[in-house]
Amino acid sequence: MLARFVQVSPEELADLVADPSAVPDLVEEADDLPVGMLTLSDTQLADATGGTHGSALLELMVRRGLVPSDDEPGDMLETAERRTLSLDKAWHGIHYLLSGRPEPHLDRWGRVILGGTEIGEDDFGYGPARYFDADEVAEISADLGRPELEAELEDRFDPTRMTALAIYPGGWRSGDCEWVLDGFRQLRGFLADASARGAAVVTCLV
Repeated sequence: MLARFVQVSPEELADLVADPSAVPDLVEEADDLPVGMLTLSDTQLADATGGTHGSALLELMVRRGLVPSDDEPGDMLETAERRTLSLDKAWHGIHYLLSGRPEPHLDRWGRVILGGTEIGEDDFGYGPARYFDADEVAEISADLGRPELEAELEDRFDPTRMTALAIYPGGWRSGDCEWVLDGFRQLRGFLADASARGAAVVTCLV
């Protein structure tokens, strides 16, 4: 079971909501793309913030791990067609560290991985795809960008309890903490980029 996130423009999202038949193609297209690298440009950040502080903001975001630096590998991809992120099997661990609960719920933290508005009726194995519009992406990105959050997630990591709660994929060990935190950082950077671009996000479990 993998969690996949795909950036779309607000116009694309409106078209998908009007005609969800294209959602499977969108998800399959994201699955076919190779792993690559994505960073924010100064221009994108300046445009997003409405000023000339893009360079300073980019430097701060890289320093805090909100986006990868030029020499840091990541699972985000920039192509002429699409920007995507796969959390692989770390998605449930990230959900648990954010929310403190194993089950889906729609509060501030529970929605990050398992929330969103369902779109279409296609079942990808674990329910239909869901979306966050551009405003929701910006809200979630702001929440994930809180400086103290990563330390709070690390403190919540408890492999014995997570195994007992059947947090996927199970069999948790102390060394898995960094793996889950790395997935969180990639998600945080991906959503920060989407917010800076004014993009919406489609997500699903496959």
